[in-house]
Amino acid sequence: MGMVSKGSVALAPTMLMAPALREEVADFVADVVTAPGQARHEIRAIRGPEADTIANFARRILAAGGDLGGQRPRTVKEAPYLGRGIANGGLIPQDAFVTSTRFEEWLAG
Repeated sequence: MGMVSKGSVALAPTMLMAPALREEVADFVADVVTAPGQARHEIRAIRGPEADTIANFARRILAAGGDLGGQRPRTVKEAPYLGRGIANGGLIPQDAFVTSTRFEEWLAG
């Protein structure tokens, strides 16, 4: 997730993201590349169904009993070190295929 940990504190970049289940991304890519038709030169976007900050997703993972790269920090803080575009949703495509699995479903799985 791009976090830095020191003791019981993890520092994450201030950023919005919309994670997608990798199996759904793989299925989407397979469907696109195997669809009949001429070669296409287009960019296809895909995203998960919910957007939040990377820090909040990390907190939810920890609250569910998971870990962050083998670590379980007690506190997750944010720092604006990737710029405003990333912090304000630059990684979330607006005109995209949206996968169906929500983050809570992934955590429960």
